[in-house]
Formats: sequence, C-alpha cells, structure tokens
Amino acid sequence: MQGQRAMQNNQLEGGMAEGRHRFVWRSALFVATALLSGCSEPSSTFQYVGKETQLLGLPSNGYRPPAGMVTTPDAAARIAEAVADGIYGEAQIRQQRPYQVTDTPTHWIVRGNFPEPAKGGVFETIINKQDGAILHIIHGE
Repeated sequence: MQGQRAMQNNQLEGGMAEGRHRFVWRSALFVATALLSGCSEPSSTFQYVGKETQLLGLPSNGYRPPAGMVTTPDAAARIAEAVADGIYGEAQIRQQRPYQVTDTPTHWIVRGNFPEPAKGGVFETIINKQDGAILHIIHGE
C-alpha cells in the first residue's frame, strides 16, 4: 500500500513539475509577444468606430484660442495636405512639396508647388484661421 502511495505521489509531483514548466514557457511566450508587439509601429493613427445617426450637439464650453484654431503656417499646410490627399490622391499632392503658404489677416492660403519645367496645375486651399474651416479647394490643370 505504501509503495502504491509513493508511486502516486511521484506521479503527482511529476505532473506538478510538468505543469510548472508549461506555465513558465507560456508566461515567457506571452511576455515575448507583448514586448515584440510594443516595438512595432501602429498601422494607423486612428481607429474608425463607425457612423452616428445624429450629432447630439457640441459643448458650448470648448476651448477657443484667442488667435484662432490654426495659428501657424505649418498647421495650415498639414490641414490642406490632409484634405487635398483625400480628394486628389496622396501621390499627386505630395509631389507638390514644398507648399507655398500665404498669411492673410483671417485666412491661410496653401498652394502646391511644381518644380520647373513641369507642366500642370497645383492645388490651392483657403483655410479660415479662426475655426479651421476649409473655405475653398481647387486643383488646376
């Protein structure tokens, strides 16, 4: 009887040791996966969550910078580029860098730039400084 009990204890301890080894390997695999996934860059800078059936209203106490929402030529160029990319295609718009940005008292005018002697048109976007609204966008031929 004691021999049988000793054999059962050995099997139990062996099973526990095997379970510990499995746990250690699974834990190591989990940690390695977590570390490796943290090293890669995200495939996108946003997550699309779907459509809403109605806008519930904007809060009235949002921050409004005194100088307006779009305060620098760089910000205006990035907004214009994002909008023009979506309309005319990223490849066509990016080849028009560096963009020409003109500052007026109330608006930014952002135009594409074609190196000489290229022929064709460039995009032009007018952005309201106060609220960032796109007031005009066109692409010449």
